[in-house]
Amino acid sequence: MPQSIDGIIQRLVDRGGVDVSAQVEEPMRRRVAELMAPLKGQALCHDLAVQITTILSTDRMLLALQPPRFWIHFSDPDAAPAERFLGVVVTRAVSLELAILSAALFDIHPGGQANGAELSAYLTIDDAFCDRLLSPAEAEHLTRMLDAQVN
Repeated sequence: MPQSIDGIIQRLVDRGGVDVSAQVEEPMRRRVAELMAPLKGQALCHDLAVQITTILSTDRMLLALQPPRFWIHFSDPDAAPAERFLGVVVTRAVSLELAILSAALFDIHPGGQANGAELSAYLTIDDAFCDRLLSPAEAEHLTRMLDAQVN
């Protein structure tokens, strides 16, 4: 994680976003830059990270731009095979990195290793499956629902 808010802002507004999993569109990059401008120059700390995550997840204009949804899979690679799966979170964010950070800051990250991917925009996902830790049974049910939309 960058050590300054300026580094976070720069990574969020650069073409391509913070990671290669999501292409951040120009209007979204401009809005993120506007929202983060007042925070420039501050040292990154837990409270500031929570503030950033809250701003980016609740801004109406940013939400109107429909940031992508991400599927985040949590696992413990050191656990026995039957106990490796820790859960899934589906959430909207401007990047996979921010989706994982949000899960951690809002206590829906169960620990372990986080891997994720952007979900296609055409997929319909009931809000009841979003922004919380899904159990293995719920994650399997949602997977079947998404597979049915694709196949």
